[in-house]
Amino acid sequence: MLVENQRCVIGMLDGFGLTYLEGTNLPVIKNKLIKEGLFKKVSGCYPSVTNVNNVGIATGSWPKDHGIIANSYFNRESGTPEYMNDKNLIKVDSVFIKGKKRNKKVAVLSSKKKSTELFGDSADIAITAENPPKDLVEAIGEPAHIYSSEVNDWLWHAAIYLLKKDKSIDLIYVHITDYPMHRWAPEEIGSQLHLQKMDARLGEITECAPDAAILLTADHSMNKKTRCWNLAKVCENRGIPLLFALSPERDYYIKHHKNYTGCSWIWLKDPEDKEPVRDIIKSLEGVDEVYDSKYIADKYKTSIHHIGDLVVEGDKNTMFGEADEEYETLDEGYRAHGSLHEMELPMIMYNTNLEIDKFNELTHNKDLTIHLWDK
Repeated sequence: MLVENQRCVIGMLDGFGLTYLEGTNLPVIKNKLIKEGLFKKVSGCYPSVTNVNNVGIATGSWPKDHGIIANSYFNRESGTPEYMNDKNLIKVDSVFIKGKKRNKKVAVLSSKKKSTELFGDSADIAITAENPPKDLVEAIGEPAHIYSSEVNDWLWHAAIYLLKKDKSIDLIYVHITDYPMHRWAPEEIGSQLHLQKMDARLGEITECAPDAAILLTADHSMNKKTRCWNLAKVCENRGIPLLFALSPERDYYIKHHKNYTGCSWIWLKDPEDKEPVRDIIKSLEGVDEVYDSKYIADKYKTSIHHIGDLVVEGDKNTMFGEADEEYETLDEGYRAHGSLHEMELPMIMYNTNLEIDKFNELTHNKDLTIHLWDK
């Protein structure tokens, strides 16, 4: 994909679904990166939450192969959910490891600490806006709070600073936060200003590093949600308690989404409960379908060992999680993801030598990096 010794900037644009691309005036992305490069619509990996897609993009592999199947998983031994931010859970090499094996210098920049927990040890440089290095702060200023849009602009500024300061860096992976997309719909002024700042920073990158390839995609899109079901309470109140109901979105950053997800993974206390539980959940407003976990594992190439006995999929407006009551009406401005309705995404490649035939074969966001170190 790259010519010999070409630098590369990868943008993992958290929450940047097609509606944000299509609904915003982005002259650099649309008139330069897309017009002069390659663009297509692709699918995200299942489920439409960050960790599984972030690791998929960074490894070019499916969840069943790389091992990260959600933001959290249910630990049967402890009976509790645990975060999936452990680098030791990743089973295949990332582009950072592959690059270092080729004597490439790589950097990971992330608004949230999740990416550095997963990839930091694999990179020569690992920077998070939550705990930035002192010398970088002295050079470009303090980052904004993690729950802001300005934190993403700081991150792009940091990438530009590194590109200018250290031309020996071969790969910079930039993972922005989706907090602005949780907060604003594409047409709202806050979203417009946020993405236009990013667009301008990408323009700066093309100017200060005209040799660099730029690869962009997202982990998931974002939709307005109106309701949340607590499936554990629903089933308990109807006389069939569950072993556990997991929200795959569960992570540290609950202000984004309250740890609700557009799907839910159900563990049963008794295998004989499967059909009664399925019937109970399918009767709820906003439930699209209740699948056997094997069907989902096979269809979306994920691990059957971590997704329970049943998989619940909500419609475009429905979430699942540990609400205080069995049903919660969500606030007017609540926007989130995690369902099958947030999986259509953009893929953009600029200033690469990837042949159009190979580009046309790419179907998912995880394919962004599969040809990165091709000769």
